[in-house]
Amino acid sequence: KRVDLLAVQNIVDSLSDLKKRLSWGTNPFYFISGLFNFEQKKVMEMVQSGLYKLDVVNEILSGTEEKPPSGGQIKVTSSSSKKCLLIGGGNFTRKNIILLLEIIEKSEDLDLVFAGPKYINLFKDVANDKYLCLSGVETVINVPKNFHIVLDEEKTFISSSISEHNSILSVKKEYNVELSEITSVCLNFMESRGYSCAYSIGYDGYVGEVLTSKTLKLFSENNILFDSFRAKNKISILSLSNTNYSSLAKSSLFIYEKL
Repeated sequence: KRVDLLAVQNIVDSLSDLKKRLSWGTNPFYFISGLFNFEQKKVMEMVQSGLYKLDVVNEILSGTEEKPPSGGQIKVTSSSSKKCLLIGGGNFTRKNIILLLEIIEKSEDLDLVFAGPKYINLFKDVANDKYLCLSGVETVINVPKNFHIVLDEEKTFISSSISEHNSILSVKKEYNVELSEITSVCLNFMESRGYSCAYSIGYDGYVGEVLTSKTLKLFSENNILFDSFRAKNKISILSLSNTNYSSLAKSSLFIYEKL
């Protein structure tokens, strides 16, 4: 009988505080390694990265990855639009969504590039071309049908509810990182499209937050990625929200009527 690993992980996660207090409890590395006879070190690396749920670890390591729908992946072609807005997960996006939508509505030749699915439903009704970049391991529910899905060319697995209307685009992997895979996919895609002007919002660099070892590593990797993109493409990404990333040029959303 098939084990629902996501349900198991949700139960384990709900008991994390109790486990810390008692210094006793299940270990997900040992659990999935023993259950499916996987190499424990590999399971540990994937789970500790924070990018993989147990059900995805199982499917990747057992070689049962689902293939993308809609007849496979399509290579990205260059863009007729020369501008894009890279949308990260910072809170500025949600707090200023009304102004942001007004500006986007006036910017017909602006492509929207999403670093993960967090805010896609806020933008589902805009007419601009929309590209959802994924690392290939997210659990994404009900992607609006007018979104393109972007993966690097080495990925074939999406743990998602993807509509048959969502085209799957693949991009060549140019930037190699350990944790910041989604940012890497975004920048690979932006490079392949040949944008000459790029804005960002929601890449705040954890403004006002205490950095853990993981978020510090993510912050460092993102800075390196942005620097590499700038050096290779001779353009800077202009941040329209407050940011701690030194590798992003700085501006403000509030000075624009259109992008």
